[in-house]
Parts: sequence; C-alpha cells; structure tokens
Amino acid sequence: YSEMMEWAMPTEGFLRLESFKEHLKKREIFEPYRDFVRGGFWRNFLVKYQESNNLQKKMYSLYNYFVKVAENFPFEKYALQEARDNLLKAQCNCAYWHGIFGGLYLNFLRHALYENMLSCERILDKIFYQQRRWFTIEEMDFLKEGFPQIIVKNRDLNCYIDPNHGGSVFELDHKPIQFNFMNTMTRYCEGYHEKIRELLENRESSQKAKKEGEISSIHEQMQVKDCSLTDYLQYDKYRKVSFIDHFLSKSLTIEQLKKNEWKEKETLYDKKYDYAVFTQDVELFYPARNPWLRKHYYFTPDKACFMVKWSVNPPSSGYFVTELNLALMVENAPDRYLVFDDSDRRYPYNVQIEKESAENMVLCDEYLGYRIELAFSGNVKVFVLPVYTVSLSEAGGEKNYQNTSIFLQWPVKKREGLKITTTMKINKTNKE
Repeated sequence: YSEMMEWAMPTEGFLRLESFKEHLKKREIFEPYRDFVRGGFWRNFLVKYQESNNLQKKMYSLYNYFVKVAENFPFEKYALQEARDNLLKAQCNCAYWHGIFGGLYLNFLRHALYENMLSCERILDKIFYQQRRWFTIEEMDFLKEGFPQIIVKNRDLNCYIDPNHGGSVFELDHKPIQFNFMNTMTRYCEGYHEKIRELLENRESSQKAKKEGEISSIHEQMQVKDCSLTDYLQYDKYRKVSFIDHFLSKSLTIEQLKKNEWKEKETLYDKKYDYAVFTQDVELFYPARNPWLRKHYYFTPDKACFMVKWSVNPPSSGYFVTELNLALMVENAPDRYLVFDDSDRRYPYNVQIEKESAENMVLCDEYLGYRIELAFSGNVKVFVLPVYTVSLSEAGGEKNYQNTSIFLQWPVKKREGLKITTTMKINKTNKE
C-alpha cells in the first residue's frame, strides 16, 4: 500500500515527498491524482535497514542449506519436513519491514523469525553432521554487499564477523535455545520523527483536525502517549552490534552515553580491517599505523565460547573502548538480570550504571534458560545502559526497548600499548 512505500524511502526522500503532497493539497489537485503520487520500492527496506537485510540473507542462506541437505539425505523425510515448516514460518513478512503496525521495530517479531530459522538450522545440522563434533570457518558475501564476511559455526554457536565494519560481530546465535543475541536495532532517523517533535512541542491534540465529513486513515492519525519521547530521538552512526572498537581522547561518562554524544579520537567502526583466517581463529588488523590495532577471535570447537584479544598501540594516550550490544528481549523482569563479580546484587537489563572496575559480568535469563558469562582482563571500566528506539504504530509514537549496551573502557598510554582480552561464554540452563 502507498504508505508502506513511503516508509521504504530514505528519510530525506520521505520528507520531500511529504512536502510535495502538501503542496498538491494546497492547490487542491492531490485527490484527483493521488494514484500517481507514489513512494519508493519495497526492496529498499533491505537497504534502509541493515537488520532487515540480515534477516532476509539469513533466510536465503538457510534455504540453500536446506536444498543441499535434502539432496544428500532424501531419506530423512520427516526431519526435512519439520525443517521446511520452520523455514516457511521464518518467511512471515511482518518483521522484514516497517509499517504502521510496528514490524521491524518490534523485537519479539524479529526474534520469532530467528527462532524458527535456528530451529530449522539445528535440524539440518543434525542430519548433515550426524551429531559428530564439527567446526567450520567460511568466508562469503553473506550480506550481499560486495565484500566477504567470516562465518564461524559449530554445533552450539554461530558467530558472524564483518571485517568491513571494524571486525564487529553482527550475528551471534546460540542454537540450543534458538536465540540470536545480536537481534538488535539501530536507532534510525525516521521521517515521522519530526511530526512527533511537533506534537510534543505544541502539546496539542494528538489527532489531526479533520474537515467536516472527512475520515482520516490510520496513517494520518498520530498520538504520542509519552511526553518524554524527545529524549529518545537519538540516532546511531553505525549498526548497534558487538565488539565495535572505539579510540577516545577522554573517558566516557554515562551521561554522554545516554545522550549518544561522545567524540571519537579515531573512528574505527566504519573501517575495513584486513584479516587472516586460521583453523580455529580469526585475526583482524586495522590497516593504518595510527593507531596500530590487532583483534584476534579464538573459538572453542563444539562450545558456545570464544575469546577476543586486542593489541593496541596508539600514537597518543587515550582510552580504548569496545562496545557490546546484546538483544535481551525484556528490559525489566525478576527472572532476567545481570550481576557483577559474582555478587548477590541483581540489576535489571535496563539498568544505567558505571562500574569503576570489574573482572566479570553475568547475564542470566531464567525464563529462556541461558547464562552469558563475560570475563575481562586489565584495568577495565564498565558502562551499562539500555537502548530504545522511537517508532510509530497504530497506538501512536512509542519507545521500544531493543537491547542493552555494554561499553568496556581501558586506559592506554602512548608507546606503552595495551593488551587486553574479553571472554564470552554462553550456557543453556534449566528453565525455572
């Protein structure tokens, strides 16, 4: 429908189209010719939203895997049928695009797609590998961007590394619980955000004034339930995934992170890293000499566990930061919490906290049945805070919890360099 085609457009194009429509309405020529006033093209959602592209390319990749397994193991009739059913469920269109009913911005819809895809993948793995211990590292243009990504897989874990965006991890699947911990959402600038700002500034009625006898569509109505929404109208310069490198002159503060405002001494998140792939590890290099940086991923076959090791030698003193964004589904629930250094104090996933030092951190979900253990080396400072997006749905403008951000910061001195590690281990636990 026409409104969806408008939302598929880049924000600048969307605003220009809105201005053009208003111009036509003032001249009273919009209604007779509205069929000829159209927006963009549906597939532009895959360009506008990296998360949508990730979902679609995952589904296509899984389809190719299904065909391969079906051709080699046609006698696994019942298991293949179950895998096919899960694959078809993952093709439900709702979460692949953004419309008036939330779509891509709703984390539980994206989770449903990943859950079905990972259920399908587990069945195919069981057929293809026959429960043997196995481990693979593959280079392929998974995202269809013209550059290769590195896909690491074993029986319990999928780890997708992008050398073209600072060697970040953009998908991290724990297959025993069918969960993608990188099912995050970037804060994009949307064309309707300006309308939300205007409504909040004017404090007027949330519904547009209607002419006598005219009925406005759901797309023309807008309500804003939360007057604090403007505080969350912040935008990201990069996709909110994990192991994103930053080099800063000054220490971060929780207030800077809340406002999404801090200065990079050297932007690394958009840099293309050189890399080398080995039997069980992947090494990445920042090609420039300033700062000199090497990042090494070490994997454990047949376990959902890996270690990341950095060697950094900058031209001047500052702070090295790595950023993790974990999709944890629910921001505040008694059976979902995080703890530091094995203490008894539990924090909800939407906590805003600054820890001067920490050796480890555990995120536990008793409902879904997982436990993430993070261990840090060196003199690390930890910042934790939630990330919200502002989107439009039939209920009006609203904020949605998307993920919890974890920033790990180490001081680094000129000429001395820095060598640090972070280990991540994911275990399946018994559900309470």
